[in-house]
Amino acid sequence: MPIKSSAAAPLLLFGATLMIFKFKTASNLASSSSSSSSSSSSSSSSSTKFSYSNYNDTSTVSQKTTHRLHKLVASTNTKFTTICDDSLNNLMKRWNSAVASLINELTKGSAREPDALDIATIKLHEILLKYQEPTRHYHKLAHLVEMFEYIDALSALSKNPTPITLVFATFFHDLIYDGKEKNNEELSADEFLDFFEDFTLALESEPDAGAETAIRDEVENLIMMTKSHDVGKSEDELLKIFIDADMAVLGKSWDAYKVYAAAIREEYRHVGDVDFCQKRKEFLENTLEGGGKVFATEEMIEGLEERARENMEREIDLLGIYLESVVQ
Repeated sequence: MPIKSSAAAPLLLFGATLMIFKFKTASNLASSSSSSSSSSSSSSSSSTKFSYSNYNDTSTVSQKTTHRLHKLVASTNTKFTTICDDSLNNLMKRWNSAVASLINELTKGSAREPDALDIATIKLHEILLKYQEPTRHYHKLAHLVEMFEYIDALSALSKNPTPITLVFATFFHDLIYDGKEKNNEELSADEFLDFFEDFTLALESEPDAGAETAIRDEVENLIMMTKSHDVGKSEDELLKIFIDADMAVLGKSWDAYKVYAAAIREEYRHVGDVDFCQKRKEFLENTLEGGGKVFATEEMIEGLEERARENMEREIDLLGIYLESVVQ
Protein backbone atom coordinates (compact mmCIF):
# COMPACT_ATOMS: atom_id res chain seq x y z
CA MET A 1 0.00 0.00 0.00
CA PRO A 2 1.34 3.52 -0.76
CA ILE A 3 0.66 4.69 2.77
CA LYS A 4 2.84 1.97 4.23
CA SER A 5 5.64 3.05 1.94
CA SER A 6 5.29 6.66 3.09
CA ALA A 7 4.99 5.65 6.73
CA ALA A 8 8.47 4.12 6.57
CA ALA A 9 9.96 7.60 6.25
CA PRO A 10 9.64 8.48 9.94
CA LEU A 11 11.61 5.39 10.93
CA LEU A 12 14.43 6.24 8.50
CA LEU A 13 14.57 9.88 9.51
CA PHE A 14 14.30 9.03 13.18
CA GLY A 15 17.26 6.63 13.05
CA ALA A 16 19.70 9.53 12.87
CA THR A 17 18.35 11.09 16.05
CA LEU A 18 17.69 7.93 18.09
CA MET A 19 21.30 7.59 19.21
CA ILE A 20 21.28 11.22 20.34
CA PHE A 21 18.10 10.57 22.31
CA LYS A 22 19.56 7.47 23.97
CA PHE A 23 22.72 9.40 24.91
CA LYS A 24 20.70 12.24 26.41
CA THR A 25 18.42 9.77 28.16
CA ALA A 26 21.39 8.01 29.74
CA SER A 27 22.83 11.36 30.82
CA ASN A 28 19.51 12.43 32.33
CA LEU A 29 19.12 9.14 34.18
CA ALA A 30 22.66 9.40 35.53
CA SER A 31 22.01 12.97 36.62
CA SER A 32 18.68 11.97 38.16
CA SER A 33 20.31 9.08 40.00
CA SER A 34 23.05 11.34 41.33
CA SER A 35 20.48 13.92 42.40
CA SER A 36 18.37 11.28 44.15
CA SER A 37 21.41 9.94 46.02
CA SER A 38 22.31 13.44 47.13
CA SER A 39 18.73 14.10 48.22
CA SER A 40 18.64 10.82 50.12
CA SER A 41 21.86 11.59 51.88
CA SER A 42 20.59 15.04 52.82
CA SER A 43 17.32 13.61 54.13
CA SER A 44 19.02 11.06 56.35
CA SER A 45 21.09 13.74 58.02
CA SER A 46 17.99 15.35 59.52
CA SER A 47 15.24 13.56 61.39
CA THR A 48 12.78 16.29 60.43
CA LYS A 49 13.00 15.54 56.72
CA PHE A 50 10.02 13.72 55.27
CA SER A 51 10.63 10.58 53.23
CA TYR A 52 8.26 7.79 52.24
CA SER A 53 11.11 5.30 52.63
CA ASN A 54 11.22 6.03 56.36
CA TYR A 55 7.93 4.20 56.83
CA ASN A 56 8.12 0.46 56.32
CA ASP A 57 5.03 -0.72 58.19
CA THR A 58 4.20 -4.40 57.97
CA SER A 59 0.40 -4.26 57.73
CA THR A 60 -1.05 -6.00 54.71
CA VAL A 61 -2.85 -4.48 51.77
CA SER A 62 -5.45 -6.29 49.73
CA GLN A 63 -3.95 -7.96 46.66
CA LYS A 64 -7.34 -8.43 45.06
CA THR A 65 -7.37 -7.94 41.30
CA THR A 66 -9.52 -9.35 38.58
CA HIS A 67 -8.01 -12.34 36.85
CA ARG A 68 -7.96 -10.43 33.56
CA LEU A 69 -5.91 -7.53 34.97
CA HIS A 70 -3.73 -9.45 37.44
CA LYS A 71 -0.90 -10.21 35.01
CA LEU A 72 -0.76 -6.61 33.82
CA VAL A 73 -0.69 -5.17 37.33
CA ALA A 74 1.99 -7.62 38.43
CA SER A 75 4.18 -6.80 35.43
CA THR A 76 4.05 -3.04 35.97
CA ASN A 77 4.49 -2.81 39.72
CA THR A 78 7.92 -1.19 39.82
CA LYS A 79 8.64 0.51 36.47
CA PHE A 80 8.89 4.23 37.10
CA THR A 81 12.35 5.51 36.22
CA THR A 82 13.66 3.63 33.20
CA ILE A 83 12.39 1.79 30.15
CA CYS A 84 14.11 -0.80 28.00
CA ASP A 85 14.92 -0.44 24.30
CA ASP A 86 11.96 -2.65 23.39
CA SER A 87 9.59 -0.30 25.20
CA LEU A 88 11.14 2.69 23.46
CA ASN A 89 10.82 1.00 20.08
CA ASN A 90 7.21 0.12 20.85
CA LEU A 91 6.46 3.77 21.63
CA MET A 92 8.00 4.77 18.31
CA LYS A 93 6.05 2.12 16.39
CA ARG A 94 2.82 3.14 18.13
CA TRP A 95 3.38 6.78 17.17
CA ASN A 96 4.20 5.95 13.55
CA SER A 97 1.19 3.67 13.25
CA ALA A 98 -1.08 6.38 14.65
CA VAL A 99 0.38 8.94 12.24
CA ALA A 100 -0.22 6.63 9.25
CA SER A 101 -3.80 6.06 10.42
CA LEU A 102 -4.27 9.79 10.92
CA ILE A 103 -3.27 10.42 7.30
CA ASN A 104 -5.71 7.76 6.16
CA GLU A 105 -8.56 9.24 8.16
CA LEU A 106 -7.88 12.80 7.06
CA THR A 107 -7.18 12.14 3.38
CA LYS A 108 -9.06 8.89 2.77
CA GLY A 109 -5.91 7.07 1.67
CA SER A 110 -3.54 9.65 0.19
CA ALA A 111 -0.56 7.97 -1.48
CA ARG A 112 2.23 10.27 -0.25
CA GLU A 113 2.47 12.86 2.49
CA PRO A 114 6.23 13.31 3.03
CA ASP A 115 6.05 16.80 4.58
CA ALA A 116 3.45 15.77 7.14
CA LEU A 117 5.46 12.65 7.97
CA ASP A 118 8.57 14.75 8.53
CA ILE A 119 6.67 17.01 10.93
CA ALA A 120 5.42 13.97 12.85
CA THR A 121 8.94 12.51 13.07
CA ILE A 122 10.40 15.72 14.44
CA LYS A 123 7.56 15.99 16.97
CA LEU A 124 8.11 12.44 18.19
CA HIS A 125 11.77 13.26 18.81
CA GLU A 126 10.73 16.32 20.83
CA ILE A 127 8.21 14.27 22.82
CA LEU A 128 10.71 11.56 23.72
CA LEU A 129 13.23 14.12 24.96
CA LYS A 130 10.59 16.15 26.79
CA TYR A 131 9.50 13.17 28.88
CA GLN A 132 13.11 12.67 30.00
CA GLU A 133 13.63 16.13 31.48
CA PRO A 134 15.73 15.88 34.68
CA THR A 135 12.96 17.54 36.71
CA ARG A 136 10.62 14.61 36.00
CA HIS A 137 10.60 11.66 38.38
CA TYR A 138 7.20 10.06 37.75
CA HIS A 139 5.77 11.77 34.65
CA LYS A 140 8.37 10.19 32.36
CA LEU A 141 8.40 7.80 29.41
CA ALA A 142 7.75 4.89 31.77
CA HIS A 143 4.41 6.51 32.61
CA LEU A 144 3.48 6.51 28.91
CA VAL A 145 4.52 2.87 28.56
CA GLU A 146 2.33 1.86 31.49
CA MET A 147 -0.61 3.93 30.30
CA PHE A 148 -0.54 2.22 26.93
CA GLU A 149 -0.41 -1.19 28.62
CA TYR A 150 -3.57 -0.41 30.58
CA ILE A 151 -5.25 1.21 27.58
CA ASP A 152 -4.53 -1.87 25.48
CA ALA A 153 -5.82 -4.19 28.20
CA LEU A 154 -9.00 -2.21 28.81
CA SER A 155 -9.64 -1.76 25.08
CA ALA A 156 -9.23 -5.50 24.57
CA LEU A 157 -11.66 -6.23 27.39
CA SER A 158 -14.21 -3.91 25.80
CA LYS A 159 -13.46 -5.59 22.44
CA ASN A 160 -12.77 -2.22 20.81
CA PRO A 161 -9.55 -1.29 18.97
CA THR A 162 -7.52 1.56 20.47
CA PRO A 163 -8.46 4.70 18.49
CA ILE A 164 -5.74 7.11 17.36
CA THR A 165 -7.27 9.91 19.43
CA LEU A 166 -6.40 7.92 22.55
CA VAL A 167 -2.84 7.39 21.29
CA PHE A 168 -2.21 11.07 20.62
CA ALA A 169 -3.87 12.13 23.89
CA THR A 170 -1.56 9.79 25.80
CA PHE A 171 1.58 11.08 24.12
CA PHE A 172 0.64 14.72 24.68
CA HIS A 173 -1.23 14.72 28.02
CA ASP A 174 1.86 15.37 30.20
CA LEU A 175 4.09 16.84 27.54
CA ILE A 176 4.32 20.02 29.57
CA TYR A 177 4.82 19.22 33.25
CA ASP A 178 6.10 21.70 35.81
CA GLY A 179 5.18 21.22 39.46
CA LYS A 180 5.38 24.99 39.96
CA GLU A 181 2.66 25.74 37.41
CA LYS A 182 -1.10 25.16 37.38
CA ASN A 183 -1.74 25.24 33.64
CA ASN A 184 0.21 22.18 32.51
CA GLU A 185 -2.85 20.59 30.92
CA GLU A 186 -3.70 23.71 28.94
CA LEU A 187 -0.13 24.02 27.69
CA SER A 188 0.02 20.32 26.80
CA ALA A 189 -3.24 20.66 24.86
CA ASP A 190 -1.80 23.69 23.05
CA GLU A 191 1.24 21.60 22.09
CA PHE A 192 -1.06 19.07 20.44
CA LEU A 193 -3.14 21.74 18.70
CA ASP A 194 0.01 23.37 17.29
CA PHE A 195 1.32 20.03 16.05
CA PHE A 196 -2.04 19.09 14.56
CA GLU A 197 -2.32 22.39 12.72
CA ASP A 198 1.19 22.11 11.28
CA PHE A 199 0.53 18.48 10.33
CA THR A 200 -2.74 19.16 8.50
CA LEU A 201 -1.33 22.21 6.72
CA ALA A 202 1.54 20.06 5.45
CA LEU A 203 -0.80 17.54 3.84
CA GLU A 204 -0.70 17.59 0.06
CA SER A 205 -4.29 16.36 -0.09
CA GLU A 206 -7.15 18.45 1.25
CA PRO A 207 -8.07 16.99 4.68
CA ASP A 208 -11.63 15.96 5.39
CA ALA A 209 -13.02 18.87 7.43
CA GLY A 210 -15.35 16.75 9.52
CA ALA A 211 -12.67 14.22 10.45
CA GLU A 212 -10.15 16.99 11.16
CA THR A 213 -12.49 18.76 13.59
CA ALA A 214 -13.59 15.57 15.32
CA ILE A 215 -10.05 14.29 15.92
CA ARG A 216 -8.71 17.66 17.05
CA ASP A 217 -11.56 18.31 19.48
CA GLU A 218 -11.54 14.81 20.98
CA VAL A 219 -7.81 14.77 21.68
CA GLU A 220 -7.96 18.24 23.21
CA ASN A 221 -10.86 17.20 25.44
CA LEU A 222 -9.09 14.04 26.61
CA ILE A 223 -5.99 16.01 27.57
CA MET A 224 -7.98 18.65 29.42
CA MET A 225 -9.89 16.03 31.41
CA THR A 226 -6.65 14.99 33.10
CA LYS A 227 -6.86 18.27 35.00
CA SER A 228 -9.72 17.01 37.18
CA HIS A 229 -9.88 13.27 36.40
CA ASP A 230 -13.56 13.58 37.31
CA VAL A 231 -15.30 11.25 34.86
CA GLY A 232 -17.33 9.07 37.21
CA LYS A 233 -20.67 10.21 35.76
CA SER A 234 -19.52 10.29 32.16
CA GLU A 235 -20.94 7.86 29.62
CA ASP A 236 -17.90 8.26 27.36
CA GLU A 237 -16.18 4.85 27.56
CA LEU A 238 -13.10 6.13 25.73
CA LEU A 239 -12.66 8.91 28.27
CA LYS A 240 -13.09 6.46 31.15
CA ILE A 241 -10.40 4.15 29.77
CA PHE A 242 -8.01 7.06 29.28
CA ILE A 243 -8.46 8.50 32.77
CA ASP A 244 -8.31 5.07 34.44
CA ALA A 245 -5.05 4.32 32.64
CA ASP A 246 -3.65 7.62 33.92
CA MET A 247 -4.78 6.81 37.48
CA ALA A 248 -3.86 3.10 37.46
CA VAL A 249 -0.74 3.66 39.58
CA LEU A 250 -3.00 4.22 42.61
CA GLY A 251 -3.97 0.54 42.55
CA LYS A 252 -0.47 -0.92 42.49
CA SER A 253 1.17 -2.88 45.30
CA TRP A 254 1.99 -0.82 48.40
CA ASP A 255 5.73 -0.94 47.71
CA ALA A 256 5.20 0.31 44.16
CA TYR A 257 2.73 2.93 45.38
CA LYS A 258 5.37 4.31 47.76
CA VAL A 259 7.84 4.57 44.88
CA TYR A 260 5.22 6.53 42.95
CA ALA A 261 4.46 8.80 45.92
CA ALA A 262 8.16 9.46 46.49
CA ALA A 263 8.58 10.32 42.79
CA ILE A 264 5.73 12.83 43.03
CA ARG A 265 7.42 14.31 46.11
CA GLU A 266 10.59 14.83 44.06
CA GLU A 267 8.63 16.69 41.39
CA TYR A 268 7.46 19.08 44.10
CA ARG A 269 10.85 19.43 45.78
CA HIS A 270 10.45 23.21 45.57
CA VAL A 271 7.69 22.89 48.21
CA GLY A 272 8.75 22.47 51.84
CA ASP A 273 8.06 19.19 53.62
CA VAL A 274 5.33 20.52 55.91
CA ASP A 275 3.48 22.35 53.15
CA PHE A 276 3.75 19.38 50.81
CA CYS A 277 2.51 16.90 53.40
CA GLN A 278 -0.40 19.11 54.40
CA LYS A 279 -1.52 19.74 50.82
CA ARG A 280 -0.97 16.14 49.73
CA LYS A 281 -2.91 14.87 52.76
CA GLU A 282 -5.75 17.29 52.06
CA PHE A 283 -5.87 16.23 48.39
CA LEU A 284 -6.01 12.53 49.25
CA GLU A 285 -8.66 13.05 51.93
CA ASN A 286 -10.84 15.06 49.56
CA THR A 287 -10.46 12.38 46.91
CA LEU A 288 -11.56 9.62 49.29
CA GLU A 289 -14.34 11.62 50.88
CA GLY A 290 -15.81 12.84 47.61
CA GLY A 291 -18.27 9.99 47.54
CA GLY A 292 -17.34 8.73 44.08
CA LYS A 293 -15.10 5.95 42.87
CA VAL A 294 -11.39 6.33 42.20
CA PHE A 295 -11.79 4.51 38.86
CA ALA A 296 -14.48 4.76 36.21
CA THR A 297 -14.44 1.53 34.20
CA GLU A 298 -16.07 -1.57 35.62
CA GLU A 299 -12.88 -3.58 35.16
CA MET A 300 -10.73 -1.17 37.16
CA ILE A 301 -13.34 -0.72 39.87
CA GLU A 302 -13.62 -4.48 40.26
CA GLY A 303 -9.88 -5.07 40.12
CA LEU A 304 -8.12 -2.11 41.73
CA GLU A 305 -10.60 0.18 43.53
CA GLU A 306 -10.20 -1.45 46.95
CA ARG A 307 -6.44 -1.46 46.85
CA ALA A 308 -6.24 2.12 45.55
CA ARG A 309 -8.32 3.34 48.48
CA GLU A 310 -6.22 1.36 50.95
CA ASN A 311 -3.03 2.80 49.47
CA MET A 312 -4.30 6.37 49.76
CA GLU A 313 -5.50 5.78 53.32
CA ARG A 314 -2.07 4.47 54.27
CA GLU A 315 -0.35 7.44 52.68
CA ILE A 316 -2.66 9.77 54.61
CA ASP A 317 -1.58 7.99 57.81
CA LEU A 318 2.11 8.40 56.94
CA LEU A 319 1.68 12.07 56.13
CA GLY A 320 -0.18 12.52 59.42
CA ILE A 321 2.60 10.80 61.39
CA TYR A 322 5.16 13.18 59.94
CA LEU A 323 3.04 16.28 60.54
CA GLU A 324 2.43 15.24 64.16
CA SER A 325 6.15 14.70 64.72
CA VAL A 326 6.92 18.18 63.42
CA VAL A 327 4.33 19.81 65.67
CA GLN A 328 5.74 18.00 68.70
